[in-house]
Parts: sequence; C-alpha cells; structure tokens
Amino acid sequence: MMGKKVYLALGILLIAVLFIIAFLYYSLAKPGYEKQEISQPNMTEETVIEESHISYILNELGAYNLHNPSLSSETPKINVKVDDDWYGSEVREGKITTKKSAFDEADLVFYTSSEELKNAIKGNIKEYMTSSISSGKTSLELKASYSTLFSKGYLSLYQELTGKSLTGSIVRIFSQG
Repeated sequence: MMGKKVYLALGILLIAVLFIIAFLYYSLAKPGYEKQEISQPNMTEETVIEESHISYILNELGAYNLHNPSLSSETPKINVKVDDDWYGSEVREGKITTKKSAFDEADLVFYTSSEELKNAIKGNIKEYMTSSISSGKTSLELKASYSTLFSKGYLSLYQELTGKSLTGSIVRIFSQG
C-alpha cells in the first residue's frame, strides 16, 4: 500500500520536472533565426529618421532573436518614439518590419531622439545605445507582463541594454503577470 503512494508521488514529481525543463527550454532557447542583412544607412546632420533606420537599429541590437511564445501567434512588438514621431516594429520569424505608427499594445517602448539614433548608427550601436540608456538620453519602458516578455525572448536584449536583469526569479515573473 505504501509503495503505491511512493510510486505515485515519484511519477507526479517526474512529470512536473519534465514540464519545467520543457518550459524553460522553449522559453530560453533562441529560435536560431539568421540576422537580416540590412545595409548600414548613411547618416548626415540632415538625415531624417525613417522606418528603415529603426529596423536597422533593432536588428543590430538583436531583436531578430525575439519570437512568438510557444503555441501562440502573438508576435513581439516594439514601439519607438523618436522626438515627436512614433514607429512600431514587429518581429516575425527573425524579420523586423517597421511602420510609422505605434502599436496599441507593444511589449516594449524606446523613447529617444533623432540625434541619439544618428549617433548610434554612426558607431557601435549596442555600445552607444547601452551608454545612451545608462545616461538617461534614451529610456525603455516595459509594457507587457514579465511572463510575456520572458516567453518572447526579451531577457537578453533588455539585460544587454540596461545591465539589469529583467527577472530576479521565475517566481517573480509569474507573480507579476
């Protein structure tokens, strides 16, 4: 009688462990999309920021690695406010598409200036944007829940740009959203 309870408990424990491992694998594994080949735009003082510039910067920052959550068609969406203009970028299977309008429900929002983006394009984009964020010239706002950001692959992007961990623990992810 006691043996059956032990086997039942071990079976349930094994199923739970396998579920957790599968969840972590699908959530943390990068999708393996290839980086888009987008040529670096020429920047001058007169250059007006356009959709192609936003796509180029997000591609260089690694946004092509963002993905839909498992078993969902909900794509990663990023809004970028440049001075007074809004841009909305969507990532589908490693391809970044940007339009000159904001999404109603974006996962993440960048607030910056055209001067900051021009300077980023002229240099090392990751280093420049990291510096711009730490100095307060560019800011990031997390709009989606932590669980959504986690499942779409924003962890490494956010951590590289801010130097902060998006999550302190798995428990906090799910208690927030």
